[in-house]
Amino acid sequence: MATLTVSFDIHYDNEANYDRIYKALQEAIKKGRSNAQWWAETTSFYIVDVGNESASTFLSRIVRESGARRAMDKVVVLDVNSKSAARWGNIQDTTIDSLVPFIQKLS
Repeated sequence: MATLTVSFDIHYDNEANYDRIYKALQEAIKKGRSNAQWWAETTSFYIVDVGNESASTFLSRIVRESGARRAMDKVVVLDVNSKSAARWGNIQDTTIDSLVPFIQKLS
């Protein structure tokens, strides 16, 4: 069973786009999970029980389902139980690659 952290930043170009992607991303993260399987008390950060889904598979699914925009938005997923992580989108500060050397860059 995998427990993942999910952190995301949605670029604000206008309220309609921001709200649509933010809500769709939240829905994709929580999809098929009971309230006991996710935590989200801080801004744009989740801890999620994803069963057997890997960090990269989970990340690919949630960005596809949410309509997040690669050139503007960013999402980082870390598995808290293993050395597994994935990142996607407009990551400008690549220090994350040295801090988390096992992180996969998804395209």
